[in-house]
Amino acid sequence: MDHQAVAEMLGNYGEFVGAIGVVVTLAYLAVQIKQNTQSARSQSRQTLLDALSTTNWNLGNDPNLLRIYATAFKRWPNLPNDEKAVFDIGMGRYLANLQNGILLRAEGMLDDATLDQTADFMLLCILSEGGSKWWQETPMAMRETRQYLDNRLTQSNNLPPGIDELFPYWMAMAEDH
Repeated sequence: MDHQAVAEMLGNYGEFVGAIGVVVTLAYLAVQIKQNTQSARSQSRQTLLDALSTTNWNLGNDPNLLRIYATAFKRWPNLPNDEKAVFDIGMGRYLANLQNGILLRAEGMLDDATLDQTADFMLLCILSEGGSKWWQETPMAMRETRQYLDNRLTQSNNLPPGIDELFPYWMAMAEDH
């Protein structure tokens, strides 16, 4: 075999080995991308649930806030303006958290079940007598959030129980005021 044939044969082997290397590298990158995507989804879910949990914990640790919320759920239009403002700001936090979840779901970073779980507290609020009136009056909800919640409200088989049923001691605080 002459030098040119050997060089050509070695060149062919080199191209073959190089092609295998490219395939292995692409397979490795695909696995890494999949793992990173799963990790990002998991982090998005955890961040959303942590924000909800923190907001609920802060509410639960402030007896005055608990009373304001309970009263708002019972008698929204009749609250004093300062309590309406406190309630609006607090509910704005829940709406912002839910809006974040809706955006994450649109980007494929959050599943429907987690979004629904995040929205359940807001639905509890809206299903109460005062919460329903507040929901009708509030301009705070972004279009996507309003559409999502209004759609969930039409699905009676997918609604949480009433707030009075789930939190009777909390709602009794409205009667004390």
